[in-house]
Amino acid sequence: MSIKPEFYEKIKNGKKLIEYRKVAPKGYDKIIFYVSAPVKKILGYIVVDKIVTDTPENIWESTKNIGGIDKKYFLDYSKNKSNVSAIFIKSFTEFKSAIELKEFTPPQNYLFRTDEELSNLD
Repeated sequence: MSIKPEFYEKIKNGKKLIEYRKVAPKGYDKIIFYVSAPVKKILGYIVVDKIVTDTPENIWESTKNIGGIDKKYFLDYSKNKSNVSAIFIKSFTEFKSAIELKEFTPPQNYLFRTDEELSNLD
């Protein structure tokens, strides 16, 4: 999953306990973070506790104290969406070494990999 550097830092520091998404991944318990420009590296991953999908108003009301963003940013992000998702973070792990990717176009939403493909990353 692509994530902005400032949100990655907030998750890393425990100030953001969920990640908002317009489209939620289904059936995955780990999500690796590709930190977007200017970093452009894979730095860590989360273990998913749960994913809740609901109206933007309901998601905001139930997560505003742990989402790590302000209401204006959330409303701009979720504008014109009937539903958004909150990915609740069970745990966070940062890789010992950043993973630089050459000739890589980051996904708009998600890029799925098996546990076997990921076993060499951490």
